[in-house]
Amino acid sequence: MTGGQREAALRALRGMGDGVDSWVWATLPPVRSPVVGGPQRCWRAWEAIGAAPMWVSILREGLWTQVDHGFDIDKVKWGSLLARSAEQKRWMKQETLRLIATGAMAWCDAAELLCASGIFLVPKSGPKLFRQVVNMKPVNVGWAQQRQAHRMEGLRGFLMLITPGAWILSWDLAEAYFHVMLHPEVTRYFGVEVEKGRFAKYLVCPFGWVQSMYYVNKLFAIFKRHMRRVFQIAVWSHVDDFAAAFPSQMAAVRARDKQVAPTLRRLGMFREKDKGQWDCPSQETTIYGFLINTVGPFGRGLVSISPGKVEDLQLVLAAMLEAEGRSVPDRFLAKVGGKLISVREAFAPAKLWSAEFFWALDMPNKLWWGTKVLVTPEMAASARFLQQALTLFNGRPIWLPHASILFRWDASGEVGWGAAVWLHPEDQAPTARAGGYWEAEMLQRHINDKEAQACLLGMQALRPFLLNQSVLPQGDSQTANAAVRDFRGSMLSPFRTDVVRQIWLLSIEIGASLLPVEYVNTKDNTVADEESRELDLDDWTITDDAWLQIENAFGPHDWDRFASMENRRCQRYTAKRYQPECHWPQALSQPWEGRNNYCCPPEAQLLEVLQLLRESDAVATVVAPTYQGKWWPLLQELLIGRVELPPVRAAFRPGRSGHVEPWRLMGSQLNRQYAAFRVKGLGPGRP
Repeated sequence: MTGGQREAALRALRGMGDGVDSWVWATLPPVRSPVVGGPQRCWRAWEAIGAAPMWVSILREGLWTQVDHGFDIDKVKWGSLLARSAEQKRWMKQETLRLIATGAMAWCDAAELLCASGIFLVPKSGPKLFRQVVNMKPVNVGWAQQRQAHRMEGLRGFLMLITPGAWILSWDLAEAYFHVMLHPEVTRYFGVEVEKGRFAKYLVCPFGWVQSMYYVNKLFAIFKRHMRRVFQIAVWSHVDDFAAAFPSQMAAVRARDKQVAPTLRRLGMFREKDKGQWDCPSQETTIYGFLINTVGPFGRGLVSISPGKVEDLQLVLAAMLEAEGRSVPDRFLAKVGGKLISVREAFAPAKLWSAEFFWALDMPNKLWWGTKVLVTPEMAASARFLQQALTLFNGRPIWLPHASILFRWDASGEVGWGAAVWLHPEDQAPTARAGGYWEAEMLQRHINDKEAQACLLGMQALRPFLLNQSVLPQGDSQTANAAVRDFRGSMLSPFRTDVVRQIWLLSIEIGASLLPVEYVNTKDNTVADEESRELDLDDWTITDDAWLQIENAFGPHDWDRFASMENRRCQRYTAKRYQPECHWPQALSQPWEGRNNYCCPPEAQLLEVLQLLRESDAVATVVAPTYQGKWWPLLQELLIGRVELPPVRAAFRPGRSGHVEPWRLMGSQLNRQYAAFRVKGLGPGRP
């Protein structure tokens, strides 16, 4: 029977449906598709391009691999037929005909098999209706000890191969697993019962066998190595998806016609005619469900999630929201998290906001599946955020800009955090410094959490310098660097993940492009280290009772001019150095007009404060001692009101340094008075 006659017979049998006897549709002689075992027929060509002797043997005789020692095949139950509808039975017959017609399977007797795996059907979109799944879990036990570790090339591997403006040639292999034939002895393990009493066996690597992925990828790796070494073509693949990048469209067409296509034919590899970007290489293409644009905004390229994948993600997230407050199967939760993780290269929040799902599954310690997991409000909030973010943040640049500024941070275990920024990275001295103390809760945390928090606080403090800049972040903690790098977070630390979320949101808010975090040796991170260990002897402040007394008399105040993030009395404040929400350091270097100012300065700076106020129209409440120092005449000149404060022990409290300036004198002077003086400047130009 010729191939054409067989196809006509198959079409006729499909139309007959379930009315055809099983012996009729089992007696058609196979006409092998050129895809099945193509490399086997061309084993000499594979040998010529440098395939190892082991692979030459596999291609000549079929893949032979022995089961593990001690594997008892008698303990493997023969797969039973699952209940199927009439539609599923009809589809199964058609699919079996197709696989046997291509030579991927062959009819056999039960006596020829050592076992038969069960088959079930999974509905799928598209014209094929179902996906045939062979349950090979019991059989895979026989090769558990031989499971080969191999790394798949992901999307990041492809993005590392291409260059700005590259032209992409892509293609899909037809029936990738059919390229590797099995040795006749091995096929005895891969039988299936397609209908009661009727058996068939796989002649090629079956989908679901624990060894299939390894051997198929290793075979294709020989092809990629040949293309890279001989033709200098950057070829990437993910199972049966292949792509190559070229500097121009003409170069892509020339390589396709002169090198790629002839090599595929010579090696017996066949591509799908209607898939991939083969006929017309382009700078925009779809790879592995992602849209790749090698030009993109500002020439930096763009990788984004395809509309189909976005729709799929929106559906599973909507299902998650519908289940809020109820328990769902753990596999469903893992499915949602897995789908999100798979798009992280194009969707920055994916890993950070899917972390709750994996924490709920307790993935590091999970031993079995089949349990129920409660969808908590936190998980629903993450799903809701991801739904909104998919429309706002779908897409990431492929190539980041060159660093315009350098940002370093550090954390000390017992004191605080520090950071510094260099607008010109080649300079020795930093452009600005920042630092502060740890709060009591942070002191109890692990040093890696402190390092991540130091990065966030440093960015918040030095925000004016990071605005719309490309920033090269550097830290001296490898663990914290890994959490911040590419906004990965930490699967082991919810706190660290939340900190990285805030870092990402801040970078979006200020338009900063954070480059991948680099490690800096501690001995080279001296500026940030010094800031993280600095003790501020002026961190003392007034007590809450004294503040209420001042606020009732002259408030509400809206700017604390001598403060820190730990002791500030107003939302707006000025500190010695840059700190979060500190609008500018150094109180004496900025104007005070237009605000109801409050300040509790060190006594050594009182005269400078009063001189600044005298030459302005500003109004301020100044906390100062009542004895007549050298600044007293100027204070009396500007005075418009006064409130006496309690004795110094009741009026002031220490900060982290433990130092309080008003307490420094002993004996009778310890009881001297302080007051809150209301002063108003005379205006600029007054003598």
